[in-house]
Amino acid sequence: MWNRGLGLEVGCGSLGGHLPNLTGFYIRTDVQRTQYNQQFLDLVCDVCHLPFKSGSFEQVYASHILEHVDNPVQALKEMLRVSRKAVTVKVPHMLSAVAKQDTPYPFDKHKNVFRRKWFAEVLKNYGFTCKTNQQPWLLFFARPYEIEVTIFRAQLPSSSFSAFATDVSKKFDLNGV
Repeated sequence: MWNRGLGLEVGCGSLGGHLPNLTGFYIRTDVQRTQYNQQFLDLVCDVCHLPFKSGSFEQVYASHILEHVDNPVQALKEMLRVSRKAVTVKVPHMLSAVAKQDTPYPFDKHKNVFRRKWFAEVLKNYGFTCKTNQQPWLLFFARPYEIEVTIFRAQLPSSSFSAFATDVSKKFDLNGV
């Protein structure tokens, strides 16, 4: 049933998803079906328990979802498990205006705040790239807006999934990410 896509978009949100130009190539998931995403949402599921076989997708893409989940390490682990090649994750930078967003809607609330150092520590034994996207601010100045991380699945050893979660859980207090 899910063979139509080469990639998986986790947490597609509303407004056409984060990858509107890739219609038909990505399977789009979110934690709930709403009037805003029902036209393009393929499956309702939790990022920490993805209902796919290991290595099901070439690419997994998640834009601005790790700040919403209780356990971002488990979410990364699941995305790596279902990916064959790479996982791309975007999160608000801790200095951005939306990093500590607090709304009355439970799925919009930010539970975690990230900085590049967190990803560098968590992924130090794995192949990845990390960049900070800037946003114009006060005419000539820019401020960090989001962190974009790509983890390359081909460089992960086969036993890395359990080691990944165990190692990270020991080092980090997930409530203070």
